[in-house]
This record gives sequence, structure tokens and C-alpha cells, in this order.
Amino acid sequence: MTEEEKYSRLVPLGQLGRWLAKYGDLWQMKLLEAEELYDFARKRGLRLWRNDTIKFWQLGLLKADLVVSKEPFQESGFIEAGQNRGGYLYADERTSIVNFEEWPKESGELGQLKTGVKLLFHPFRYNVLYDLERILKTHIIPSQIFYPQNRFHELLTREIEEFQIFYSSSDFWQALKRWNDITSLCVAIEPYLYGHIFDVISINTLYVEEEDYHKLLEEYWQNVSKVFENLEITRIEEIRGELCRTAYLLEPNKEIQLIARLMHKEPRLKLEGTLGGSVILRTMAEMLRLATEKVKGIQLLEEDHLTPGFFFPQTLEELFGSTRLLDGHKDVAKAVLSHYGLNFGVKIRWYVEGPTEYGALAKVFNTVNGSSVELKDLNGRVVEKSVLAFRDSLRKDIIDQVFSFVSLDGDREDNLRAIRKAATDDEIFGAFFISKPDFEFANFTISELEEVARKICLENGASDEALIGLPEAIKDAKSGKEFIHKLPSVLKPYLNKSQKWGEDLIEFALANPQLPNGDARPIVEAIQTALRVISPVFNLNYTWHRQNFRVDPKEGQLIPRTKPTTDN
Repeated sequence: MTEEEKYSRLVPLGQLGRWLAKYGDLWQMKLLEAEELYDFARKRGLRLWRNDTIKFWQLGLLKADLVVSKEPFQESGFIEAGQNRGGYLYADERTSIVNFEEWPKESGELGQLKTGVKLLFHPFRYNVLYDLERILKTHIIPSQIFYPQNRFHELLTREIEEFQIFYSSSDFWQALKRWNDITSLCVAIEPYLYGHIFDVISINTLYVEEEDYHKLLEEYWQNVSKVFENLEITRIEEIRGELCRTAYLLEPNKEIQLIARLMHKEPRLKLEGTLGGSVILRTMAEMLRLATEKVKGIQLLEEDHLTPGFFFPQTLEELFGSTRLLDGHKDVAKAVLSHYGLNFGVKIRWYVEGPTEYGALAKVFNTVNGSSVELKDLNGRVVEKSVLAFRDSLRKDIIDQVFSFVSLDGDREDNLRAIRKAATDDEIFGAFFISKPDFEFANFTISELEEVARKICLENGASDEALIGLPEAIKDAKSGKEFIHKLPSVLKPYLNKSQKWGEDLIEFALANPQLPNGDARPIVEAIQTALRVISPVFNLNYTWHRQNFRVDPKEGQLIPRTKPTTDN
């Protein structure tokens, strides 16, 4: 039995060429001429000479996806596939390669392509070029150039002899056949799955109308899917694993690979260097997965699971809200970017009742991940005619997957009932904080408020004499509003219940996070909770937490649900 007979083809003989001839306008990635393929591969980290692609093709190492000739020709290994605007089309199905002993000693002996013959390669042929470069690369390290000349010559001779042995072996033939065949399979499925991965398709309306395009695409898929019906899943998974491991060798930073995968089409396909090469190989592996899932009706592991350092499914769900990161869900992509500190959108919308607390929180979050926390001043208008004035805002936060934080004073029972009702109805997700009786007196002692007030007044130009009556004036104050109201008239021009008052209070609280009795200041605890939510270290995934937790109507903090839920 010949090596050809032993090998079980992935794509039937001549089939890819016939598909390209008949359905050529469906392909989204442009077929490249030899010179273009060289440029494509060089920009993605391969060290090739300009004519290497043609040489590899002439030696039978690299298959063309389509050979176009202006005139008919009869050459062994080429199967007529059809005709198009460029001429006669042929599938490259050569099964033999040039014996090493017959390898031309000079590159010029290979000759030029026949006039009127054009070779076309899909960008996925990068996969074959990478493997060819890998096996053709010597194991001589640069520093060995300092060896004595005869010793260096021995090393080089040994390298050539070992390559001659491998090149003449059946293992090399099988590997070469496999590389080209795997690539052909990926080229075949590219038209149908490109739009799913890149979320965009291009239609050449000069040759096909949009409606006809989609009909042709479905007709084409019916043909291609039959190939997958006959392929064993274990074989497909071996191929995917090989492609992913090669991509990992090119770019071992998996985080960068994943982020690149979440990029839009144009930037992703334009990536150069070894990262650009790894994107090509991972795209091939992803297309194989999607095709298999569609035809076999199963779900396979995504590409990150096929290389070292993968997340376990449970970890994925906790971090990103899903075990599948590449299915096109924007919320999952947002969670992935957040995990790596790259999502600068709003994560918390914090509702407060007035300028004092607004100023306090703005002081913190304008300098610490400011864009992750958006502040909303309710001006005390939580309830209007017994209806939550901001209930729609809370619902929108859930839709937008933004944590809702609400800070209220405890001296308004109607406000408290309203926010607890929202929690009972599961229409708030995040936390609410009740300051009893209000922000100032829940977080500071009377002497601390006096200390901060004294500082502000002095900074604004008040004299020491004007401050003499301050302690006596405010000693019986029971709320922040009353504290300001009781200020001596001589100090009122220098201090009012404003954002500046809140900024100085929070500055004092952060410098002294505990009350004099040793208790933690509630506002500091609330800020620490918010920092955990927006921190990429904790990376609290909204979807997973929303499914498994809810806000306690009594305490205002997250508690486990009795059973998971989903928002419809």
C-alpha cells in the first residue's frame, strides 16, 4: 500500500479547487499570489526569502489553493476545476514531492512559472509555511559561529545529513500531506464561518446580489458539511489541538491572544509579528470548532482550553459570567476586558441625596478609577407621590449591568421604605447604605466635625477670634443640617453644606478610617466595597453575581439567592 493510500484525506480529491471555481465569490479572505503570500508570512514572523513560496510550490512542499492558467495545460497532479474570468482553473493535487537527491543544487534550476500561469494561496497557507520553516531551521545557535571552522563545518554537515534522512522518510511525507490537508479543510469552511467570527461579511455586488449570495452560501454549506459528517470528533480535536499549540508557540501570552480575539475584524487581521501569526492559526482552530458543533450538534471546548494555563469552566463562569468567551456576547467580552483592566466603562452608578456626600465620593472616585463610578445627586427626591423617582434608573442599571449603590439618610422613613421595596422586588442590584441619622453624624463625632469645620474656616480666611465660639455653638447639634445652622453667624460666610464640606470630611475619614471608639466609619466601608467591585484584582462579574445573589431589603448588602435567576 502506498503512502497516499494509507493517508485518509480530510477533503476529497480535487474538491476544494472545484468549490473555489464554482463558489469563489463567497470567500472573505482574499486569495494571494505567491509574492503576496510571502509578504503576508514575513509580516507575521516567518523568516523567508522572497522566492521561497514559489520554490516550495515547485518542490511539491506547498500546495496552491487554485492554479489559474490562460491556456489549458496537462500536468500531472492538477485536476481541472472549471473556468472563470481569469482563465482555466485547476486544483493542485500533486501527491509526490521531489526526492532529496534530485533537489536542484541551484535555485535557478527550478525555472520560472509558465507564462500565463498564476498561483493563488489562501492566507491560511501560513500554517504550512510555518511548519516548513520549523523543520528547515537548523539547531545551530548563534554563539556556535565562534567554534573552530572545522567544528562548525561538522555541525552544519550533521544538520544537513539529519534533514536528508527525515526528508526521505515516510514521516515527512505524512506530515507534509497532513499540513496541506488541514489547511485545505480550514480554507473550505472559511466562507461560511467568517461572518460568525468577525461579525462582518463582504459581498461583491458586481457579480452576485446580496439575496443570491446568502442562497449560494447555504447551498455551499450543504456541500461542505458533508465532509464533517464523515470526520471523527477525535481527529478534529487532534487537529485543533495542534493548531492551538502552534499558536501558543508563536505567542505564549494567552491573555494577549484572548484580547486580540475580541478585537474587531480590521485591527485583528492586520496584526503583524508572531501575534498576527497566532491569530491566523487560532482562527483556523475556531472555525473547525464551530463547523463541528454545527454539524455534530455538540459543544466543544474553546481554543484556550487546548493550551497550558486554561481556566476551569466554573472559574470562567465566576469571572466572566459564562463558560464560553467567544460566542459574541458583548457582556462576556466586557467582563474579559474588565478582568485585564481594559474596560473603562461605568461599573457602579452611585446615587446620593445631596452635595455633601456627592463631594465626598467625587473626591475619592475622581482619582481612583474615576470613570468606573458614576455619581448621581438625587437632591433628596427619592420619593414623589409614593413612587420611586429613580426606579427606572435602577432598572436600567440592571439592563446595562451596572451595580447600583444608593446612599440615603435615615431621617426620611419614606425614602427608606422606597429603597427597601425596590430590594424586595429585586429591582436593585448592588447595595444601599443608610446613614443614621445622616451622613455627618453616622460617620463623625461632634468633635471631629468641629475639627474639620475649623480647618475649612481658617483656610477660607476666618480669624482665630471668630472660631472661639464654635464649640459652644454646635455642641447640641444632632444632624449635619443642624450643625451648619448652629454655626456662629461670623463663620457662616466660610462654611456651608456643600461639596467642599464633603471633600474635607472624606479626607479626614480616609486619614482616620476608624471612629474614636474603634468602630469602622460606615462611609469608609462603603467606599471599600465599591473599590472591590471596580478592582481588576477582584473582578466581580456582574452576570454571575446577579444570577446568584440579591440585595437584602433589610441590610442593603448582597446575600445568596435561594436559587439562581436570570434577567429576561
